Amino acid sequence: MDGDALAPLFFILVGGIVLGVAGYYLVRFLRGSIKIDLPAGAYSPGELINGSCELKAKRAIQGRRLVCRLIGREITTTRRPGTRGRGSRTRRRAIEIYRDEVVLEEAKDYPAGHISRHDFSIPAPDPRGTSALGGGGGALSTVMGVLTNHRTRVEWDLSIRLESKGVDLAASRRISIR
Repeated sequence: MDGDALAPLFFILVGGIVLGVAGYYLVRFLRGSIKIDLPAGAYSPGELINGSCELKAKRAIQGRRLVCRLIGREITTTRRPGTRGRGSRTRRRAIEIYRDEVVLEEAKDYPAGHISRHDFSIPAPDPRGTSALGGGGGALSTVMGVLTNHRTRVEWDLSIRLESKGVDLAASRRISIR
């Protein structure tokens, strides 16, 4: 195939992917929504993360379970000098290092128009004990970061997901654990 024949194929493929992703989010929006309410955005290690979520079902949903998850990902960013006059290149790598979950509700059918509120409580871990580097914030990792152009941090996401037949409903909030 020559270059002229590949261009339309490329645009059809990209267009199909974009339409597929847009269709997924449209179906999810039409099924309902979840809203997370948190009184704070930053927590101390060992502190309970207390909050609530509101579940709205626009259409009937066969729920398998409603779950609250706290996920920690160690993000490593590496900067390398560019070549041949180009700027620096950045590489980002994320590794899941922590996961905890609490089931808020077991299997249940939600009729169209259903609205419910669910409270949750999940403990905030000690970020220093969850790092894949074995401590994360110490002097050694700081020195290594300067010498190797690596920067490592932990990102925390609290998510609520209604696992269901078909497309799941989900919401997520980024939080900070000091």
